[in-house]
Amino acid sequence: MAGGQEYTGLQKDRNLEILLSNIRVCRIFADVVKTSLGPLGMKKLILMELSDLVATNDGGTIIRWLDLLKISPPVVKMVIESARAQELEFGDGCISTVLLIGEFLSKAENLLKLGIHPATIIEGYKRALNKAIELLREKISILVSISQQEILKNVIKTAIKQGDATDAEYFSRLLLDATMKVLSGENGKPDLDLDYVKIIHVKEGYLSDSCLINGVVLDRKGLDPNMPKKIENAKILLLNVPLALHQAKFIEQNIKALLTSPKHVHEIIMQRRKVLEGMAEKIVATGANVVISSQNIDEMALGYFAKNNVMAIRWASKFDLKKISHATGARIISNPEEATADDLGFAESVEELKIGDDKMIIVKCGNQSKVVSIIIRGSSCVIVEETERLIKKGLYSARSVIRDSRIVYGGGAAEIDLSLFLKDYAYSIRSMEQIVIEKFAEALEEIPAQLAKSAGLDPIMALTELKALHQRGNRTFGVDVLNSRIGDMREAGVFEPASVKENIIKTAIEATLMILRIDDVLTTKKKIKERHEDKELLEELHKEARKLELRLGRELRRDYEKVAIDDTWKWKPKRY
Repeated sequence: MAGGQEYTGLQKDRNLEILLSNIRVCRIFADVVKTSLGPLGMKKLILMELSDLVATNDGGTIIRWLDLLKISPPVVKMVIESARAQELEFGDGCISTVLLIGEFLSKAENLLKLGIHPATIIEGYKRALNKAIELLREKISILVSISQQEILKNVIKTAIKQGDATDAEYFSRLLLDATMKVLSGENGKPDLDLDYVKIIHVKEGYLSDSCLINGVVLDRKGLDPNMPKKIENAKILLLNVPLALHQAKFIEQNIKALLTSPKHVHEIIMQRRKVLEGMAEKIVATGANVVISSQNIDEMALGYFAKNNVMAIRWASKFDLKKISHATGARIISNPEEATADDLGFAESVEELKIGDDKMIIVKCGNQSKVVSIIIRGSSCVIVEETERLIKKGLYSARSVIRDSRIVYGGGAAEIDLSLFLKDYAYSIRSMEQIVIEKFAEALEEIPAQLAKSAGLDPIMALTELKALHQRGNRTFGVDVLNSRIGDMREAGVFEPASVKENIIKTAIEATLMILRIDDVLTTKKKIKERHEDKELLEELHKEARKLELRLGRELRRDYEKVAIDDTWKWKPKRY
């Protein structure tokens, strides 16, 4: 009764009422998202424009689409930004972050109803966070080595199983192979640069047909029909400039007198061909038998390359050029006339293959390649895109373990351990912060409780059994979601990166403390006249557009009048 009277008194304070209102909004948002936690989490059906829809339980996808809805409460926007920051850094943990923010705020609401001041709650949460990080690093996490590849594979497999991956074992082995090939490091510190892992979509076949290529796959097609389709022992030259001369500009720059017949135009075109073939000849003289450019290669140059049995690829991505350079040792050239044999890179082969309905160019660099490409195959775009998200989760998890060689047991085992340790720590606190730390520990228990709900277990019974097991020293036990029981996570091979778990708690607490410090919401309304509603501005824009149209018309006519046109040759006007 006394607690109810205190809460009634709190409602008279407008600032506290706004704080409680913000907490309720965040709790509702967390309740919507948290049901997608875990491998058996419920999916969200997202309706998009043009009657498209996506059904997914991937936290990052759900958060991104909810962000596009432009939800009005600003505190929800803060929760979304915190979850997205977690995803950008670690590729996983969005739903756990939102869930913990909702639970921390829910426990704070209970404390506010008891009359505890927000400042006390904030200080208690800070103290609990510091202790939780200390416990994670010293008592709960386990040090592993990169040489323990079975554990690394299980970390990747655990991340992949967060979705509906039926081929988790196959993809975990594939990603482990990719990880060990791309692995690099400086000053004795290993690292995984995900820029050198390329993922290609192929909408045809089965997921089990997906494969790993030791090299770079270019999804560019349309090689000259006269060019070779495969080059063994490839010597690669990379160009970052166009190997072309604009025909109209070339004529304009080289014109010396008024052209009176098509014969003069033909002479200039032959001169242009000579210049292009001279550039191509210098490239062939370096010994290159594969030329890859991020920009255009003129048809005349392509013809010369085809005659000399050289494969030329144009319009490759600059990111692909960087990958090929890293894999083959080739330098990216900005001036083709200065290219030398020292600028070439070497690959086992460069081949055009048809995968599904698409033609792709594969640069194979052998087993020692530091760049890999993963080709994902599936019967539909939805399956392929969902698999790509799971693969990225697995790669991010592997990178987290490589950068910070600590893991924790999954299935909520780490949260139960942390909760029990924090409750013991709270008993040593002789201040109001004791109850705040206890509430912090209770909030952590919501993760195994939600996993138990997803598996169809009774959350209260599951938590009771887990606490009893952990207090007896069985600290490896957690919720075995796939088998709907409480099981040993070490035997099941369910491991998670400790750095991800640590950052989830940090991010959730930072967002929680920010919301607890908000006691009022101020909005500004400024009447801004839309530009399209200003009639005078519209008239001025129409006048300017008309002037531009007339000027371009005059310039186009002048370009047409520069040369005589006959039926055998058509002048291409300038493009503006």
